[in-house]
Amino acid sequence: MKRNELLDVYAKKLHIKNYSYRTEKSYIHYLNLFLDYISNNKSQNEEPKLVINFLDYCKTEKKFSYSSMKQALASVRFLYLEVLNKRIDFNFFFKMRKPDSLPNVLSPGQVKNIIDSITNLKHKAIISTIYSCGLGYQKLFG
Repeated sequence: MKRNELLDVYAKKLHIKNYSYRTEKSYIHYLNLFLDYISNNKSQNEEPKLVINFLDYCKTEKKFSYSSMKQALASVRFLYLEVLNKRIDFNFFFKMRKPDSLPNVLSPGQVKNIIDSITNLKHKAIISTIYSCGLGYQKLFG
């Protein structure tokens, strides 16, 4: 199947299965990336190895985040399972570990400066309550 044909069928299947517009756009982006990777690496003819090498390329060369890696995998999975109806010797349902990250925390002095800079008593009470309850630092100050 030619690239344009494949993209057309892929987009139609996504639409028929009621994927959202943003998901369709994202999947097609990752499909294009996968097809470009295939065309640049024609020497790899074993499909499971090709998929693994593509994901490794996304992680190391493209520096994809955790969520981008999941989207790329989902896009390739959709291609093989839904469009090509191919069962390859690759487990598309493997788990990727989400990287742990700690939130940025304000020092007590910084919080005091923020609260002291508020002149409206009602706003000062709201911010003080949010801080004392440990609610939404990143939403509030990030």
